Amino acid sequence: MASVTIQKWSTAAACGGQVNHIYRTREHYGNTDIDKSLADYNEMAGTAEDARTRIRETIARVDAATPPKRVRADRKTIAELCIPAPRAGMNDEDARRFLTAACMALVDAPGMHVVGIGLHGDEVHEYVDPDSKSRVQSRLHVHVLVVPDVPGKGCNMKSWLTKARYSEINRLMDKVCMKELGYSYQDGTKSRSRGDVERVKAESLRAEAAELTAKIDNLRHEAAELDKARQRACQDAARATQEADRAIARARAAERAQRQSEAAQRQSEALTKAAEQRADELREEIDRLDVVRELSAVPENTTLRDAKATARKSLIGDNVTLPRREFESICSLAETCWTNHTAVLQMQREKSDAERAAQWAEERAEQRARQISLDEAREHAKRDARLGRYERMEQEFPQAFREMDARLTRAVEHDLVR
Repeated sequence: MASVTIQKWSTAAACGGQVNHIYRTREHYGNTDIDKSLADYNEMAGTAEDARTRIRETIARVDAATPPKRVRADRKTIAELCIPAPRAGMNDEDARRFLTAACMALVDAPGMHVVGIGLHGDEVHEYVDPDSKSRVQSRLHVHVLVVPDVPGKGCNMKSWLTKARYSEINRLMDKVCMKELGYSYQDGTKSRSRGDVERVKAESLRAEAAELTAKIDNLRHEAAELDKARQRACQDAARATQEADRAIARARAAERAQRQSEAAQRQSEALTKAAEQRADELREEIDRLDVVRELSAVPENTTLRDAKATARKSLIGDNVTLPRREFESICSLAETCWTNHTAVLQMQREKSDAERAAQWAEERAEQRARQISLDEAREHAKRDARLGRYERMEQEFPQAFREMDARLTRAVEHDLVR
């Protein structure tokens, strides 16, 4: 909830650092939440030097009016009130109207003397609420420096800063807030005050640290899971590498088989070429031997001289002159072919005679077979005709047929007896 927090200081020199903070007199601050570009949103009552002067003069005046019995070295003479805006997220105009009215109420309040005021609009930041654990926006706030003046005791911080004083100041803030904004300064949640801004920041940092610790634990868990996944990926990669090695081995084997196949193909082509060459040679030899075939086809009345001439013309043509030895060899070959030709002709004549005799015999046998088949068919037809007549006689003249049958039977039996 919104509430006033109070810090205590001993002298003007002791609170000099806080005065510099309130009046923004430094170039650089340890508080990283101060945005110097928003300095125009700050409001100060006088300067820092004016505040220090008022602090010293007010303490001296109070001590002169009510002298302290003894002055301790750790004597507290200055109180700093930090008053935040009533609600988080409220508009700037309402927040400034309340804080201005609160400062005027403290100036008029008994038992204290206001010696310095600084309203800060440049200290904007987010912090983690320790109770809700949610991130909230900082509020516009005002710092008020006061010197206590307790009736009969003077500048005595112990007598001035009591629980009753806290309650009195917060009731005063309720009254001001109700007058200016229409609602109570304290929201009734009964959540305790977080103290001054620095303590709020410290608690916020602790809450953020706890949140970050939880995130770190989650990240460590995720890192462990990722490490497991990495190990699985490494194992998969190793298996993939093994598969790749086996695939490479198969590819190399296939490549070797391909080379062997190509070598076999080249060998086959060489053998084919050799076979073709041999076939060409055989064709040439066949062309030479065709002479024999041509000589065998010479007509019967062809003379040996004509056969020799035909052989010479078939082998070497009309206008080619051969050595005598080759020509005699050719003539000898022609004589041999002629002798063979004569024998072949005799065999062909004998074969033709035998084929004609065989064909005549086959034709006679076929004619005889057809004649026998035709006679048998006629005989069968006659028998069938007689049987048909007998059947019709039996159907038309059954009595006469039985008598004729009996006579025939007796005649056959008589012949058998004889």
